[in-house]
Amino acid sequence: MVISDNKVLVIGLDGATFDLIMPWIKEGKLPTISNMITNGVYGELTSTIPMFTPTAWSSFITGKNPGKHGVMGFFSRNKYNYTLSLNTFQRRGKTIWDILGEAGKRVIIINVPTTYPPNHVNGLIISGMLTPPNSKNFTYPLSLQKEIDDIVGGYKIYPSVNYDDKNEDIFISDIYDVTIKQGKIAEYLIQKYPWDFFMVVLNGTDLLQHGLWKYIDSKHPDFYKEKEKKYNDIFLEYYKLIDNIICRLSNKVGNNTLKIIVSDHGFGPLYKFIHINQWLLRLKFMNVKTKPLSLLRFFLFRLGITPNNVYNLLIKIKLYTLRTRLGRNKGHKFMSKFFFSFSDIDWNRTIAYSLGSMGQIHLNIKNREPHGIITRKTEYNYYKNKIIDNLNILRDPDSKNLVIDKIYLKEEIYDGKYYDELPDIIFLPKKGYIGFEEFEFASNNVFTKAQGISGTHRLNGILIIECKTFIKKGIKLDYSPNIYDVFPTIIKFMNIPFDSDVDGIPILKAFN
Repeated sequence: MVISDNKVLVIGLDGATFDLIMPWIKEGKLPTISNMITNGVYGELTSTIPMFTPTAWSSFITGKNPGKHGVMGFFSRNKYNYTLSLNTFQRRGKTIWDILGEAGKRVIIINVPTTYPPNHVNGLIISGMLTPPNSKNFTYPLSLQKEIDDIVGGYKIYPSVNYDDKNEDIFISDIYDVTIKQGKIAEYLIQKYPWDFFMVVLNGTDLLQHGLWKYIDSKHPDFYKEKEKKYNDIFLEYYKLIDNIICRLSNKVGNNTLKIIVSDHGFGPLYKFIHINQWLLRLKFMNVKTKPLSLLRFFLFRLGITPNNVYNLLIKIKLYTLRTRLGRNKGHKFMSKFFFSFSDIDWNRTIAYSLGSMGQIHLNIKNREPHGIITRKTEYNYYKNKIIDNLNILRDPDSKNLVIDKIYLKEEIYDGKYYDELPDIIFLPKKGYIGFEEFEFASNNVFTKAQGISGTHRLNGILIIECKTFIKKGIKLDYSPNIYDVFPTIIKFMNIPFDSDVDGIPILKAFN
């Protein structure tokens, strides 16, 4: 099966889902993806928990669980205080291209999240999501930046327009512009430079589905019948664009090249945010400082002076691009400086807190947190169980329905060097909800309508593997591989030894 000069082409489609792809394939509208399924092996791919873009792609490129690479979302807590930092530099461990490069294999990496700043590689790299806006050093080598700018008349890493229902056409046009440029650069580099491993990630699938899912799902509470046809067509046309890019790249490779189409997670409808820190505050698991400024911020917060409400105001006055221009890091620091935030919490009277999104709860543990108060031996299990008991009875005040689907303890799903940094409790809400806390306190309500977003992540991503020489034909996998499993599958195919610390298992059922 293994030949040392085999090549691998990976095309990542952020958030792509078979829920959309399969009906279009049956209608004959995505010929390239359809042919790869017919001539290869496919199935759903289980994402990480949480199924967060930085977390999932970090696991994909390292083959390891978050306890070994340390990335749980866009932000992480600083070691010596409770302020947050963008996870640009936080991923630890060797990537697949590090290992291949050490073995003398040449790599080309385009737009993979958590790759800024671009490290030295045996080949080329263009960084992806989390690259600062207007960055001047997003390629390795640095000279590659001018080369790709000249090819497409200004390369773009990420769209510059945030979605809202008043700028839908501009939002869509921006996504198309970015995708077309990235597809053109991928086609240019795959032909011009030597490579053994080539990987490109296209984010537009994720962005479209976050913003516009309500128009293609008749069960969504914000569904507009009069817009259904238009946006169904837009979704299809975008997936056709992706299908065409896959076709052009596939035509540049030989029969011994392993071609992989993969998404980091699936997708589905979103109705409401669950604001975890506000929930913890109401249950007295968090408490506010008694200092005058903190009490004033808390008073204003309770009156509705919150990041959510300010963002909604910016949308109304057409300043919705401000957050994009600031970037996540500057935007978060701005909000934390002027609004009620972790700086106003009395950590000496706080049991637990939440960071990031997707239902992550940390207990405030002595000798782990900067001002921890919980002892591991006598209090940890008591408070952990108390929080879980309250999660199990959490109901949407409108529907009166329970909203938590599954609760995990960290020891059930993580291990590794960075295990202690990870949340103690992780929960997955029922469909239609998401635990949301990109800002420490985004809202003064526990439940809010998901403003500016109508679709969210699911655990079930996609996986398609095709190679004329080595892969079975037309087989649907009888299990759902984990996103960790693709890493060792690629490394084994290329006959390169890999670290025994890798969590994934090669997907041998795909091979002849």
